[in-house]
Amino acid sequence: MLKKSLIIAGLFILAATVLVQAAQEIKFTTALRNCSPFSSNDNMQMLNTTVQSSKRISGRDGDKCVYSENVSFMGIESNVVCKFTQAQADELASVIDAYELVQQYSGEAPNFSSLDTAQTNPVSKVWGKYMQDSNVCTITTNQPE
Repeated sequence: MLKKSLIIAGLFILAATVLVQAAQEIKFTTALRNCSPFSSNDNMQMLNTTVQSSKRISGRDGDKCVYSENVSFMGIESNVVCKFTQAQADELASVIDAYELVQQYSGEAPNFSSLDTAQTNPVSKVWGKYMQDSNVCTITTNQPE
């Protein structure tokens, strides 16, 4: 049960890493929409642990945009590779941009203090939708025994 909880938490941590820095996210969403090269390495505190993240948009594979992310937390290593259609990339970028705009004017920081609050985040919801769709994203996880 603990392993399953850690994997579920990992999915939402993967989604949440996209919201680390607003300035970076403008570059990220532009790169995602255009499927142009992008990379970012971040460290942050989330769910009372340090999370290391490395994101990359590597370009097109046919008509799909290839996104990958490596995340390390609590001894768990996760790798996500997603291949987004243009419509999926546009949806993801639009949700991220809208959420960033709301955060900018509300003055509130994203709340990832618990799995429940992370799951209610609109960016986490749209990422979760794609990460749970094996036709879009594949996730590999190495976790402690």
